[in-house]
Amino acid sequence: MADNKMIKYRFAKGSDNQIIDINDLSRETKNTSKSFYCLGCNNEIIPVLGEKRVKHFRHKHVEQNCSQETYLHHLLKYLFYDVYSKFLESQEPFLIEIDVSNQCTHYQEEFCQACPWGTSRKTFDITKYFKSIALETKLDNFIPDILLKSSNNDYIFVEIAVTHKCDEKKIDSGYRIIEINIETEEESGQILQKYIRESEKNLFYNFKRDNFGDFCKGDCIQKPESTSSIAKYQIFVVYQNGSAILWSRNFDEFQGLKKSKTIAYTKLVPFDFTKEDKREYIKEVYFKELDSAVKMDITIKSCFLCTYNITDHSKSDETIFCGVINSRIEDKVALQCPHFSPKTLS
Repeated sequence: MADNKMIKYRFAKGSDNQIIDINDLSRETKNTSKSFYCLGCNNEIIPVLGEKRVKHFRHKHVEQNCSQETYLHHLLKYLFYDVYSKFLESQEPFLIEIDVSNQCTHYQEEFCQACPWGTSRKTFDITKYFKSIALETKLDNFIPDILLKSSNNDYIFVEIAVTHKCDEKKIDSGYRIIEINIETEEESGQILQKYIRESEKNLFYNFKRDNFGDFCKGDCIQKPESTSSIAKYQIFVVYQNGSAILWSRNFDEFQGLKKSKTIAYTKLVPFDFTKEDKREYIKEVYFKELDSAVKMDITIKSCFLCTYNITDHSKSDETIFCGVINSRIEDKVALQCPHFSPKTLS
């Protein structure tokens, strides 16, 4: 066994079980009755505060059972507990930084899915959600080193790994886990800085990583496709003059139409080309989008929308029977008709 008088520690445990940093002590400390205890073996240690050597704690007596592994494990566990508890009381942030997968939602309604938009780093203040902390508290069949709990009964396990990694059963449980791997005292600095970044040594398990937002602002470079092999898309277009049309266009053409100054409104519409009666299906889709656009206060001039249309649009063909001129006409006549009076489709 090595002579433990040679072991030099930066941290110790005070009589109140709080973590003491040797750098926070002055030479006057020796003249007090304060006692300090080793985080590895729980035996008494004394501060060495001379000017010629780096400040450190050393064992008061030779101890053969002091483990560096135990020391580091207890150091991170109790240090995290102390720091996090203090910041809960002072309502200051304790931050974690993880990799997230950005999902663009600009076309989510049309495609019934978000588009992948690369990865980035995102920072969270976990004290906003996890306002309870406990040491070695059992949850189900697990006893994490530290258990963080939210008011909604969500949990984070904080596990300190020196040589023993987090076991597979714990990872497979689905609970969020932060595994902090430590080899030296210096790595405790991230706890003191209240900022844990995901890395090769800081592993984050079971965190939600999808970050949703309107990243493309309509200028999509992903060219998304439907998840269904039979579902394609049509484009419902309303021009500035009030005319409306349902078009078959590819995604690039759709984006071009959105930028056109002659067009007031566009919408990508899921369309099933396997329908046997395409004529009736097109009418159904067209009237549905026509009605939807009008309810959004989009100005459309169509005889189908006119008060004087006395034809049931759901059963009509391409023409409308107009009650003013007492004859059948095409819906685009409304663009120039002085009698056009809009109504909302039922």
